[in-house]
Amino acid sequence: MKLFYIPHAGGSATSMYKWSNGLEPSIEPVPIELAGRGLRYSEKSYSGFKEALEDIFEIFKAKIGSDDYILAGHSMGSTLAYELYYKIVSNGLKEPVHIFFSGSKPPRTRHEYEKIHMCDDDVFLKEVVKFGGFSDEMIHIKKFRKLFIPLLKADYYLLEDYEFIARKDKIKCSISVMYGRDDLSFEEVKGWEDLASSCSYEAFEGGHFYIEKNAGKFTSYINRTVREALNNGTI
Repeated sequence: MKLFYIPHAGGSATSMYKWSNGLEPSIEPVPIELAGRGLRYSEKSYSGFKEALEDIFEIFKAKIGSDDYILAGHSMGSTLAYELYYKIVSNGLKEPVHIFFSGSKPPRTRHEYEKIHMCDDDVFLKEVVKFGGFSDEMIHIKKFRKLFIPLLKADYYLLEDYEFIARKDKIKCSISVMYGRDDLSFEEVKGWEDLASSCSYEAFEGGHFYIEKNAGKFTSYINRTVREALNNGTI
């Protein structure tokens, strides 16, 4: 069983390796690296959401093989995973058996994003710090600012460029929605259930990057969810 993972804004696919060691041997981690980071650092950032989605789809097609698979994404990665599902369906490819959406409101609420990628660097970084992951000290380091501000602004632009399209057909496979209690409330995430035929929720202690502090519980939940689905014959 392959687990395709799409990271958060500003994040690298290598972040998956911080928690994927806890996955059961039957689950193969397959991180999807986005342009402009990690091994693709030298590549130009995407010009918009559609370009990013197309690139992710091409990576997915090259790695899917014949195995059953699962999609997963955190924060920005959740929106990309949601749209990737419909890209897969529209191209007649084998559909996922489950999707994990983490740290994100339902994609239909993305219009709430302000155009913060257009703010000056100091104002922009103050907004980014609110999500955690970066300290006040880090954002004043010149090297950090030079490396990450362009990447982060490019990713925030992707979210601001995204346009939600209501689909007649819901996601056919079951989905799981995970979030940090200090980041989102159940009221903010419960709309995911309107987008899929079967939806479950799991709250973890922590903020937007709850995975880093709860890697063991996070992977245990994934393992348990996959195991139960296999036992129930839904996978």
